[in-house]
Amino acid sequence: MSATQKAGWVEPDRARKAVMTLGKILVVDDEPEVRDVFLEFLSDRGYDIIPAGSGREALVAFQTHKPD
Repeated sequence: MSATQKAGWVEPDRARKAVMTLGKILVVDDEPEVRDVFLEFLSDRGYDIIPAGSGREALVAFQTHKPD
C-alpha cells in the first residue's frame, strides 16, 4: 500500500465512480451473452455489476462482494 493510499487519498476517477454508483447488483446467468446484455444495460445506468456464470460462482461472488 502506498503512502497516499494510507493517507486516505483516492484516485479522482475511482472517487467519482464511487459517488455515481447506485449500488451493486449480482447478475447470474449461464449464457455469457445474456450476462453481457444485463451488464451493459445496468452499468450504463450507474450500477456496479458482479457477473456470475453459475450458482456456485454466484454464491462465491455474493460472499465476496456483498451486493446490495
